[in-house]
Order: sequence, then C-alpha cells, then structure tokens
Amino acid sequence: MPVIATQDLSTEDTTLDTCHFLQATFDISLTTTTGLTALSNMPVIATQDFSTGDTTTHFATSPPMSTYLVALIMGNLTSVSTMVPHPEPGQPDRNVSIYGTPDR
Repeated sequence: MPVIATQDLSTEDTTLDTCHFLQATFDISLTTTTGLTALSNMPVIATQDFSTGDTTTHFATSPPMSTYLVALIMGNLTSVSTMVPHPEPGQPDRNVSIYGTPDR
C-alpha cells in the first residue's frame, strides 16, 4: 500500500512576491480504510469507524497558517515516540513521533 502525502509548494512560493501573509485556520478530517494511519498538522480529536470498513479521523483546528503548510498524510505507517522535555521550565514535556513504512 502506498503512502499518500501532500506538499503544496509551488515553484512560485519561494519568491518574495507571494502572499504568505494571507493565512487561514483549517478544520481537517481524513477518511481512510480502517487500519491505515492518518496524520495532519494538528492532534487527533476524534475518530469514527463505519460499517463500510472506513475510519474518519478528525483533527483539531489549526492555528492561522498559509495553505502550503497544510499536511495530509495517510498510509500503512509505523511510528516510534518519545517524550522530550520542554525547554521552558514548568511547561509540559512534548511527545515527538517519527513515522515510516513498516519495511524501513
């Protein structure tokens, strides 16, 4: 099963005349075959399993950002995770995960 991902960055996005100051928030939901991993920029807030064998994954609303930063990823992925201390004292640790295909 292939991995499907977005990279919405045109060749013009690297020039100075693009409109990076235009930003929006995003409410993203991905529907995949049950068992596949769905990832986006924000944490998962809910999942719905359907009798069709599909799962819809709902993500938290993003902060304002340019459209080229929106990430949509789905596929047969595995991950390793670890907690990383926050650099500012008194702040909660952060969970950092790395995803890849099972054969890697």
